[in-house]
This record gives sequence, structure tokens and C-alpha cells, in this order.
Amino acid sequence: MSSHLLLGTHRVHTIQDDMESFVYVILYHALRYLGHNASLPVPVILAKIFDSEEIDNHGIVRGGIDKVYLFTDPNIILGYAFKFYSGPLNHWWKQMRLAVHEWHHHVDVEQLAKVETDDTKPDREDEEFAGAAGMVSKVFEHPFDLTKVRLQSQVLDQTARFKSPVDCLIKTWKGEGVRGLYRVRVL
Repeated sequence: MSSHLLLGTHRVHTIQDDMESFVYVILYHALRYLGHNASLPVPVILAKIFDSEEIDNHGIVRGGIDKVYLFTDPNIILGYAFKFYSGPLNHWWKQMRLAVHEWHHHVDVEQLAKVETDDTKPDREDEEFAGAAGMVSKVFEHPFDLTKVRLQSQVLDQTARFKSPVDCLIKTWKGEGVRGLYRVRVL
């Protein structure tokens, strides 16, 4: 979840929030499975980014402040001169850090908090495009969600089936084919 939504700024959920959340998903897996020079142990970093919370003046528990620090001053969480050992991943991280920082810097909370008061119905064309966009996004999202679930459900010991998200995708593709990437379990 994006830092602004966690901080409880009472605003409308936007595409930027989803983009920021996507960055967190990639960052989580990259920190956990790929090489980097972070100064703190990975479990400590993950707890600071994803589990930190504070109680505000009204007694309400809020999260997200360490997510803000991650993009405004990453040295606080990741250490001085943090980098991934993979050149392309390190380049991606720098670009995403700047993009999310710029979003945080330019966000107009008052503008985002305004609720649309126009009672007009949305155009049918808009609804059709929204539906199509949702279906297309699931086509791309589902293999990554399946990978996340398989990685989270495996026991982290010497007999783990998958070494990384990429390893999970490759083994699923080779072992189960394209249908395996879109497998759904119904309870």
C-alpha cells in the first residue's frame, strides 16, 4: 500500500498509489532474494519498510512513515551508498526512487481529497474501457501473483522449491506450461 494511504491522509486512491505499491513488491523480492550492500540485515529492513507503525495524537495507529523515508532519504533505512549488485536492477531502483519521490513531492493532498460531486453517469465507453483495462491487467498480473503466493507458501529451508521469483516463473513455465502461470485454486 502506498505511504500516503497508510498515513491516512483521507484522499482518493489513485494510479500513483498502485504504481508505488508495485515498486514495493519488486523491492521486497529484490531485497530478499538478490544481492545488495544494505548495511542492516534484510529482516530488519523489511520490518522497517513494511511493518513500521506509529500512534498519532488522536491515538490512531498509522503506518507508512518509513516508506516515505525510503524515497526521501533512503540512507536512513538502506544505508549509505546502497546498491543492488545487478546493474539493471540498480538502475531501475534509482529511477523508481526518483519517480516516487517526485510523486510525494508534488502531491496535492487537498486536490486529491476532493470528492467528485457531479451526478452525471459515466459514459458507457468509459465503463467498457475500464473493464477491458481490468481484464488486460489481470493477464499480466496473475503470473506474478501466482509467483508471490508460491514463494510465500514454501518453507524456507534447504528443500525450498524455488530460489527466487524468476526461478519460480521459469520452473512453472517449464513444468506446467502457460496454463500453469494462470492456475487458480478454488477452495
